[in-house]
Amino acid sequence: MRLRSRVFQLTLGMVVPSIVLAAVLGFILVEHEREVYREGAIDRNRAFMIAVDSEIRGHMLSLNALAASKNLASGDLRAFHDEAIRIHKSQPDWQRIHLMTPSGQQVLNSSRPFGTKLPISKEMVTVGRVVSTGLPAVGGIFQSQLNGELSVPVRVPIHQNGELRYILTAVIKPESFGRLIEAQNLPASWVNGIVDENGRFVARLPYRPPGELGSAAFRAATAHSTEGWYRGLTVDGKDSYTAYKTSEFTHWSAGFAIPAAEVNAAAWRAAGLVAIGTLLLVLCAIPFANWVSRRIASPIAELEEAARAMGAGTMPSGTTAHSEIREVREVGQAIIDAAIAIRDRQQLLERERLALKAADRAKDEFLAMLGHELRNPLSAVSNAASALDRPVLPLENRLEAQAVIVRQTAQLTRLVNDLLDVGRVVAGKIELERAPVELTNVAAAAVAAVRATNSGAAPQISADYTESVVVQGDPARLEQIITNLLSNAVTHTPTTGSIDVCIVKEADFAVLRVTDTGAGFSDEDREAMFGLFYQAESALHRKGGLGIGLTLVKRLVAMHGGSVSAFSAGHGKGSTFTVRLPLSNATDTAAAREEPATAAQSLKVLVIDDNEDVRTSMRLLLESAGHDVYVADSGASGLAAAGRMSPHVSLIDIGMPGMDGYEVARQMRRTSINGGDRYLIAMTGYGLPDDVRLAREAGFDEHLTKPADWDVLNALLAKAAGRNSAEVERRSGNAF
Repeated sequence: MRLRSRVFQLTLGMVVPSIVLAAVLGFILVEHEREVYREGAIDRNRAFMIAVDSEIRGHMLSLNALAASKNLASGDLRAFHDEAIRIHKSQPDWQRIHLMTPSGQQVLNSSRPFGTKLPISKEMVTVGRVVSTGLPAVGGIFQSQLNGELSVPVRVPIHQNGELRYILTAVIKPESFGRLIEAQNLPASWVNGIVDENGRFVARLPYRPPGELGSAAFRAATAHSTEGWYRGLTVDGKDSYTAYKTSEFTHWSAGFAIPAAEVNAAAWRAAGLVAIGTLLLVLCAIPFANWVSRRIASPIAELEEAARAMGAGTMPSGTTAHSEIREVREVGQAIIDAAIAIRDRQQLLERERLALKAADRAKDEFLAMLGHELRNPLSAVSNAASALDRPVLPLENRLEAQAVIVRQTAQLTRLVNDLLDVGRVVAGKIELERAPVELTNVAAAAVAAVRATNSGAAPQISADYTESVVVQGDPARLEQIITNLLSNAVTHTPTTGSIDVCIVKEADFAVLRVTDTGAGFSDEDREAMFGLFYQAESALHRKGGLGIGLTLVKRLVAMHGGSVSAFSAGHGKGSTFTVRLPLSNATDTAAAREEPATAAQSLKVLVIDDNEDVRTSMRLLLESAGHDVYVADSGASGLAAAGRMSPHVSLIDIGMPGMDGYEVARQMRRTSINGGDRYLIAMTGYGLPDDVRLAREAGFDEHLTKPADWDVLNALLAKAAGRNSAEVERRSGNAF
């Protein structure tokens, strides 16, 4: 049977719309009755708070009248004491009057004979308020140090000659405020109270001792806003609706608490009348609706529950899929399909949102740290260069500035290389040049480099590797692993700490440990720290870093067939990084470092680069090594210069406007300029494997990435000098 047939029958009885209408009307009536109580209680409480403020202002007016005493102005304190006693007797709500200095020292007290030694006031909060603002103030309830009675201080300042000379105080009995509450003539079941700014009762009906804390719910409500209405327990444990108001004048709060049962009773009476009318209507419709509802109510209710479950994000039940009504079955299945699709889409969106959020946060943190890390060495280089520009700089300072430039240039080179390396390592584009390597020699070189880079601003680095430990690996990458571990330790260790490097053999593995006394890390950081751009927030002595060093360490160690792990006892307890590499079976090692080669003769060198500073600095460097140097600022001028001078070696930049370095090399090889027996070196900022391949295809003999290491460049010049000498000998032999 089709659903529309059942719906047609259902429309004959108006039961459901009537019930819905009655429910809405009942809800509106219930909320209306509660709102009436709420508005009435808030208005009455607001008026009561005004009365309390007026009572306190009255006390302040009386004090101001006494403060205008001529005896006080003339300094006749004995006469003023007598006058204060007379005023005290006229004020039945006052316990006493006392006069004090701004420091809190009482000068006279109406309840003590004149001349009696009086204490310093213990209630200094309002004293400080009067001193700081120069305005009257009312304090919270406190216990007198003279007679132990509970009272409320009302203080007014007395200025003489433009300065605060005295503070006049009337100590008010809490009972006076109790009478204000009694004057409200509230129903016996209601609660009315006044609390001071500390949340302690000044007066309350039904009675609670003054000084006792108000209920936690009342104190929380008044701390949240200055006026409102809430449901909670009173200090008597009664469930009540409470209207509260905090005075901006005194910072006291007043409250009316109405039993919740009383508020709800009126609301539910109104709802009950609506319910009775609805019930009568339903009873009249039962004979007709009973037959229809039994056939349709159950599947419709199941559809409703399925829709609500889908809206709540939970999977609806599949009971409607077996309904006898075809439309109900189809809608039920559609709801289930939609719920599955919504759930899957929400999960996908949440994963994407978290991934985007993490990526955005990592990007921002990385860019901020990259800027910081680049500015430090750039600042040092700039300062040193400015110092070198001074003609009167002593030689020892000039050498020191040059050393700064060398160190910081090496630091910048390391940062850029790390950035390039991490991309190549992650993409799997780095190939290791494996050979037997003495790991202790590599570690010694890394320690020396880190010490030189961080001289004077790093913790002490000690090394322990007495035995020979040979591994099969790439010396440059192994040194990079150790350097990154040391740099990480320096970053997270204070200058007063220490770093220990140890290399030992354990079974078939070489074990390298770098231990520091720095910030340490938590268990949550143990795996995350090897992730790209990760920054440990808890490092107390952190001095920088891009968050890529440990990523490179993990990837490079894995490429060598080893593993890396980290341990820390917790924040502030240091850390230990352990690298395990397979031992080499070879008997010889490549650990010994050769001294950089030097050119055997003076060479004619052509430098082609569109950057003037690069050309100038390279010319100065090469001329200092004894070479004859020519420079050109473009590819075309470089070709012309090569034709004139026939250089032994050409250092050519790749990224030049107009004719790039590849085209310059191709034209040199195609013509007699710098022909096949001459040496072409690409010196460029492009350092990817494809860049090296393109340079080789264009005719370059070597490819160097800027900034080029001088030892490497010098070795290439020596190689070119050797080739030139061999060519000269060959031609001489042919001539003979």
